[in-house]
Amino acid sequence: MNRRSFLSVAAAGCAALAPRLGSAATINQVRFEDRIHADDRLLDLRGTGMFYYRSLIKVAAAGLYLDEGAVAADVLNDVAKRLEMHYFRGVRGRDLFKGGAALLRRNVPPDRLAAIQPQLDKMRALYQDVRSGDRVGLTYVPEAGTTVSLNGEPLGTVPGADFAAAYFSIWFGEKPLDPGLKRRLLGG
Repeated sequence: MNRRSFLSVAAAGCAALAPRLGSAATINQVRFEDRIHADDRLLDLRGTGMFYYRSLIKVAAAGLYLDEGAVAADVLNDVAKRLEMHYFRGVRGRDLFKGGAALLRRNVPPDRLAAIQPQLDKMRALYQDVRSGDRVGLTYVPEAGTTVSLNGEPLGTVPGADFAAAYFSIWFGEKPLDPGLKRRLLGG
């Protein structure tokens, strides 16, 4: 192979790899990286979507990351995951938690809710008001728990796989916040 042919093949190979190396999903001008780290795990972006209040008011862009090798059906299982939300408007922390609590009651049996009440109390204490442009992350890592972060800064961690499965049902349970958002986040 002459030098010119080699350089052509090398350039073509680099061009083919370039989208992977620098790619990220962008939804409504909000960027979600293709891969992120959670503790010592690598999480892959599975899907992104928009959440609108009453189908009219743009509230947040969201991205779901799952443990490398996990499939969408694993989202409520004991696998590492991160739900990241970029808010387009301010929302009071107590309103976020109150809305989540109503969705938990729709998706989690009362006896399971009672069993995780101490963790729910801890989660309530972590919620803060968000402003337009803020980014909230919920990251679950097996044996570590669910960490809440605001603009990349951890606010605290709530332990328990049972808690994580229940809490993520707000978005991924049988009666989620928004069925269309659930489908898009799971890559459908």
